[in-house]
Amino acid sequence: MRTLLFSMLPLAMMSLMVSCKGKPCKDVECLNGGVCIESTCKCPDGFSGDRCEIEDPVNKFIGYWYTGATTCTFSSYGYSAISRTGEPSHVRFSPFMDVYYGELIGEVSADGKSLTIPLHTDGYGSSIKASGKFSDTQPPTITWTLEGVRYDWSGAPSPYNCTATWVQD
Repeated sequence: MRTLLFSMLPLAMMSLMVSCKGKPCKDVECLNGGVCIESTCKCPDGFSGDRCEIEDPVNKFIGYWYTGATTCTFSSYGYSAISRTGEPSHVRFSPFMDVYYGELIGEVSADGKSLTIPLHTDGYGSSIKASGKFSDTQPPTITWTLEGVRYDWSGAPSPYNCTATWVQD
């Protein structure tokens, strides 16, 4: 009987130790879809902080955008998709209106109010450089200033400098 009692003693002590720890996530509130794991919030992409309370400024740019008003002299209507690149504050455009079809990488400002696309040139000589300002209107918009070179159907270079407003879909 003593042997049985002593053999169960370690099991009873382990149970007591585990129950003393309590529920590690009991008093932890994770925000924005975060999940508590052992007293720490695991935040979804685009959020950080102890409780996932800090939104990444890149978030508001992610998604599909269509071209609204434009001063560009060429056809510049269509959709553009903005996605994450995996690098902080960088986004990928695919395509950029019907102006540029290669991959473009842009950078979001720290305050999340503007985007910059440094000069990109494709293998055919077309180029683009752009800067955009974000507006929290409903629906949100980005107003772009664009400059670069396109080639027309005859193969002649056609420089451009214009503005375009994107509307979030």
